[in-house]
This record gives sequence, structure tokens and C-alpha cells, in this order.
Amino acid sequence: MRVYFPIPLTLFVLLFSLPLEGAAQEGSIHGIVTERGTGNPIPGVNVTVKRTGDSAIAAGTFTDLAGRYAIASLPDGRYLVSFSSVGYRKIVDSAVEIRGATGLTLDAGLEQVPLNMDAVIVSASRREEKAVRAPGSTSVIDAAAIASRPSVTPVDHLRSTGGIDIAQTGLMQQTVVTRAFNNVLSTTLTMLTDNRIAAVPSLRANIPAFIPLVDDDLERIEVVRGPASALYGPNAHNGVVNFITRSPFASKGTTISLAGGNRSLTQGSVRHAGTAGDRFGYKVSGQYFRGRDWEYADPEEAALRREKLDAGAREDTLLIGRREAFVERFGGEARMDLILADNATANLTLGLNQAVSTIELTDIGASQGRNWRYMYVQSRMTYSSLFFQAFMNMSHAGDSYILRTGMPLVDRSRMFVAQVQNHTAAGERELLTYGVDFHLTRPVTDGTITGRNEENDGIDEFGGYIQSETQLLPGMLDLVLAARADHNNRLEDIVVSPRAALVYTPLQHHNIRFTYNRAFSTPNTTELFLDILAEPNVFGFPDPYGVDIRGSGIPRGGYVFARDGNGRPVM
Repeated sequence: MRVYFPIPLTLFVLLFSLPLEGAAQEGSIHGIVTERGTGNPIPGVNVTVKRTGDSAIAAGTFTDLAGRYAIASLPDGRYLVSFSSVGYRKIVDSAVEIRGATGLTLDAGLEQVPLNMDAVIVSASRREEKAVRAPGSTSVIDAAAIASRPSVTPVDHLRSTGGIDIAQTGLMQQTVVTRAFNNVLSTTLTMLTDNRIAAVPSLRANIPAFIPLVDDDLERIEVVRGPASALYGPNAHNGVVNFITRSPFASKGTTISLAGGNRSLTQGSVRHAGTAGDRFGYKVSGQYFRGRDWEYADPEEAALRREKLDAGAREDTLLIGRREAFVERFGGEARMDLILADNATANLTLGLNQAVSTIELTDIGASQGRNWRYMYVQSRMTYSSLFFQAFMNMSHAGDSYILRTGMPLVDRSRMFVAQVQNHTAAGERELLTYGVDFHLTRPVTDGTITGRNEENDGIDEFGGYIQSETQLLPGMLDLVLAARADHNNRLEDIVVSPRAALVYTPLQHHNIRFTYNRAFSTPNTTELFLDILAEPNVFGFPDPYGVDIRGSGIPRGGYVFARDGNGRPVM
């Protein structure tokens, strides 16, 4: 029995023990930030205060889930107050004056950004910054673009994004990569939903149809092209896609969507968000999809099926080559947000996707997914600039099987992740971002995927990173230096990922980047521990002389082939 929870629970205790409120001293500024046009509160807005004529930040905070903020302990003087948030145009208020221990009310209304170069993003540096000043090539698909395009999976919104390659392998099945060769299991791209790794645990493969997000719940999508290992770890060596959802506080109401089309396609979704008082928000969403998949007759499956039928197998029970014509899935997500205190929020998210029927490609042929369930639970907490999250992804393959062999495909794997991050100013022109990640992957396949390695196929990963951003010329020239070190219990050496960037912004919408990155990919469960039957008795010998072809991972000492006295290989 494995117990994962003491580590995150300890971190939660430490975080909750932090002082969340301070006594007001001297002057203060407070208010509410809302969206222009709708009046909805905007959580997570970065509010900064600078003395007039001084580029250094005197104080700062973030709005809570109800859009409220408060900055205390301001000495007498004149200040500039700035409001910036992801997906909104930054505004700087005219100078305000603080005199004595008085409180000044200053509300703000932010306008959504129509141009990506003006947008504020979080994925390039794991903190808020303008896209034009990010140290990596980043694209943003905003809410307006998402609303204008119907989709089967969230990945459909990336089709017009530069540097993205999407292979459509079925009516709802896709593989997606950035700046890399595509294959049947795309593992070179880190795909996130609200900072949660969205891959299937044991395979580390991105299966977009398993992500139960509805379009009405998407606030924006951020795409970071190129190496991102310095912040996200060794498995983000070709990029990051981050699906970011809407806060219930800023998106109250109910939406229903229905769609239909060729191939008997039927799709529907519903989303509802609301609040209970000023400190509790919730949202629930659900979706359903069904359609007739693309027809394909694999000649290898057909030959093996005929062989088994000729040998006396029953037509109604033989699984080899038994493809189901329709793909079908349903799923949903529930989320609760809580305002703990000023600058402190927490939320809990539960998600489920049930693939009733789907065909997924593998390196040993197609598999028939039947009642494959993918679930996750995620908890996040922020206190000022400190961020903590813990989540668990769970997979249960149901009654799935390999189409060429008819062998059952068992997967009850889990992945647990805990992450802590903070950023802080180091002087007037430098900002440090640093954090640690802890990953545990535990495959359970009953010997169907990892075979003889079933009892020794867990992977533990631990990493830490730091990034320094220095304003060489404020507003024009930034130097970014970062480094990350990761330990994998299956590798002898520490993996180091460095990063350097010089970003020159001569005009508002123009920049020049000089970047250096070195990124790595660590082997996943199947690359290390795969031990699966690919094709039985390839030469058709009578039992017990049949020769099977098996898919195999790479053993710790590499492959060793036995040879006879004359140096010839033997079986």
C-alpha cells in the first residue's frame, strides 16, 4: 500500500499557518476591479503602486476571487497605481495622493485585449508578463476566438496557431506536437489545464479527447513553442500548451450548447457558475459526444481474425479485429473557489471523462477503448505571490483491448504531483521566480502492458528551478537567466536544463529575442518497462513452438543477446 498525502498535507499546514492579514499602518488604497461591459469581478489582477518619478514598485497585491484588493502601510506621498491581468489591457491610473492614516477607494474596469501582443500571459515564465516581453515565442487564443469556433476537443482551437502540428487520427482522436515529428503517442509536449498535467499517467501521452473541458469554460489558451524545460521540467522539451479556465466569480450564469453534423455527429454541453456570498464560488460543466468514426480495415487484424475463426474461435466472443463503428464519450468538471482572506484564495477541482468507445493508436497497432475512465482531483492555493498545488490523475482502462491480439489492456495507473512556487523582487530591477516539483507515477497494468516489470515500474521525479529577470533598460531591454535540476530515480545523473534570453522591446508591439535553451526528455514508463505481446506466433508453428513478437522497454543494462560457441545469436 502506497500513501502519498503526508507531503502535500504538511505543505498545506505550513501555508495555512502563514499570517494572512496585516494591520493597516499610515495610508491605504482599496477597491474592486471589474470587466468593462459586463461588470463581472476579475480575480488575480496584479495591482502595483509606485511613487511618482520612481520605477521601483513600492507595494503590490492581487485581487481576490471577488475582484477586491487592499494595499496598506503607504507613507505620505503621490503614487501611480497600475492594474494588469492576463487577457486584459493594462491600465495605469493618474497619480493619487496619500496623506495620513486615511483610506482611499480606487476601483478599476479592465478591457479584454483584442491583440495578442498586448496580452498578459503566464505560461512563458510561470508568472504574469506581457507577451511581447516574454523570453519565449508565445501565442494566445483568447475567449473571442474560442467562442467563434466549434470544437470536438480543446485542441481544435490550436489549428491556426503557428508551430503546432495536429494529426487527426479519428473523429475525436488527435495527436499534437510543437516543433517536432508527430507520432501515435505524442509525449514531447507538456499539455496543462489550469497548471495540471493533463497526460494519461502510465503512458505520459496527451489524449485530447480525455480532457473534459467545454468551450464555454475556456478563458484562453497559451502556447509556448520551443524548449520549456528550465521551468516545467525535462518533459517540456518541445513546448507547453496551457488551457486556462474561467473563475466562477467572473463568469456567473448558465450556458447550453448543442451541435450536430455529418457522420451522425451529436454533441452537447452545459455549464453553470454561481456564488454563495462574497467568498464562495462554484461551477459545474458536462458534455456528451457521439459519432460514427472513420472506417478502416487493418489487413493484419483481418488475417489474424480469420486464422482464429478457422481454428474454432467463436465469432461473437473473438476480440481480434473487433472494431466498434461509433465513438462515444461523456464527462464533466466541478470546481469550488474560496476566498480565505485578503490575497489568499484556494480552489478544488474534480474532473471525469468516460470514453464509452474509442479507437486509439499505439506502437503495436490500434486498441479498442471501451469504458476507459480518466479522472483527476486538483487543489490549488495562492497567498500573495506564493502558489501551491497538488493533484492526482487516475486512469482506468475498463474493458479495453488490443485489436491485433485481442489481449486485454489493463490500466489503473495514477500520477501524483505537488508543486510550490514563489516570486519576489531582488532590488529595484530584478525579479526572482523559484519553485520545486515532486512527481510520483505508479502504473498498475496487471502484467498486460509492463509484463514481467509489473512490480518494479514506478517512477519518482523531483526538481527545482530558479529564474532571474533583470531590467537592463527599464521597459526596453530585459535579461532572463534560468536553470533547473531534476532527479529521476531511474536515471543515474541529475538532469540540468539551462535557459538564457535577451529581450529587446524598442516599440510597444515590436520585440527582438536572443534565446538559448537546452532541454531534455526523460524516459517514460513504456520506454523503460514495456513488456507486451505485439503479435503471437508470427511463423504459424504448431504449439508449443510458436514464436511471438513482443514490445519491450529498454532494460537498465541495455539489450544483451545470447550467442553460441561460434558467435551466432541464439533464441
